[in-house]
Amino acid sequence: MMATEDRILLDYEAIKTDEQRSEERIYFYLNARWEGELGRYVGTISDISTGGCFVLTGGSVTKNDFLKLDIQLPTDEWITTWGEVANNFPEIGFGVRYRLIDDESHAKYIKSIEYVRNIKGVGGVLRRLNAMAVRKEHGKPVEILTTAEQYKALVMLALPKVNKALLGVPECQRKNYIRLSMRCYVDASLAWEAMLGGRAGGEKELVRTYKRLQVKYGASAKVLTALLGRNAPPVLDFLWRQGCIYFTLAS
Repeated sequence: MMATEDRILLDYEAIKTDEQRSEERIYFYLNARWEGELGRYVGTISDISTGGCFVLTGGSVTKNDFLKLDIQLPTDEWITTWGEVANNFPEIGFGVRYRLIDDESHAKYIKSIEYVRNIKGVGGVLRRLNAMAVRKEHGKPVEILTTAEQYKALVMLALPKVNKALLGVPECQRKNYIRLSMRCYVDASLAWEAMLGGRAGGEKELVRTYKRLQVKYGASAKVLTALLGRNAPPVLDFLWRQGCIYFTLAS
């Protein structure tokens, strides 16, 4: 039996189709486990709202099935909810409307929605930074759209926005990935300046940048050779790609 303090979020009549749903859906990936009549399964939540989510998974369900759903929040903590299948797409997944969740888990879940908004806000900042700095087309060389000075200014504008968003996210692995992502964009600016000789220290700064790329990022010989040859595009592309990878892990 459920504890008496468990909260019923929605009654049966509140379950509606996607077209009728008025709650804001936020697209974000979270780990999930669920248990129905036919067994236990793992899945990935692809979007969340205050009243439900969509689970990408195998396993067989039908509309109105009642099931147990464990969700790993952005903070890495797991909570348990009980929900009802609102819609089902075989071999893809199903939508869940939450029916029962204890007060503590409910509070953590609602707070996590705010964390997700902040993380996605960082994503918007970094995507704009990328769009203004570089153009990548399949089969074509990377095209840099800005100067080193302009790029540094873009990074300096992005930093306070990212830091402000991070204030709304508790310490967790995703927050660390965002920091690492932003660090890549900062290091790209420092590397660019070093290659142009614009930083104090001249050759020494270029050597420090070489060691940073080699030890911190595990850069390939091709990238390191480009750095020493002051060939900016391969170096910048490498760091920008690293930044994208870290943010992908965060989101």
